[in-house]
Amino acid sequence: STPILDRLTAADAAGAGPGLHCDVSHLQSVLRIARVCSDEPTLSRAWELACYACRLPAEIVYPGEPPFEDVGLASRLFFAAQLGHDVAEAVTHFRRAAALADAGDSLPADVLVLLLWRLGRPAEALAAALAQPRDGGMPGIMHTTGMLPSLVELAAAAGDWQSLGRACRDRGDEITFAAALAAERHQKVGNQCRQPPAQEPQPRDA
Repeated sequence: STPILDRLTAADAAGAGPGLHCDVSHLQSVLRIARVCSDEPTLSRAWELACYACRLPAEIVYPGEPPFEDVGLASRLFFAAQLGHDVAEAVTHFRRAAALADAGDSLPADVLVLLLWRLGRPAEALAAALAQPRDGGMPGIMHTTGMLPSLVELAAAAGDWQSLGRACRDRGDEITFAAALAAERHQKVGNQCRQPPAQEPQPRDA
């Protein structure tokens, strides 16, 4: 139970219709900024605000950018999934948005990658990232602000260097290919160092 949802439940019980208690543009700005956060208290409060946004009349809500055209609904799914709720629905929603995105609009796919990464599904996040076309344009806002893990980080977490290497060769991305080779080597050496030493055989009594 949460303060905001308690008030919404009480309003529903009293038969009250959706009300406006804050500036809608400010509410939507807060929901947009909150995407940067990953700590549970902030996610919980952002989810509450998104639930409130879902109650607002459509005529006073500003459309957002894909995949957050419906800011309330998409934000509720985005934050809820990271709290362990409606995960399948959220992933389906953002997968569909990424598939339907206009050419050159990387935000829907980036949001999908970020969500899968935060859900602890690095293999799916890597696949979604590699599925994005690379047209040589400017990187998206999530890349420039450091919100998204790099392809090398995704491959390391997924343990899938082969897919990344193949994509780099297909795209002629020599820099990422070299970084992936170095990171893979470092990961293998680290794994070997963490293995327990072999036990010395004990001499048998004569």
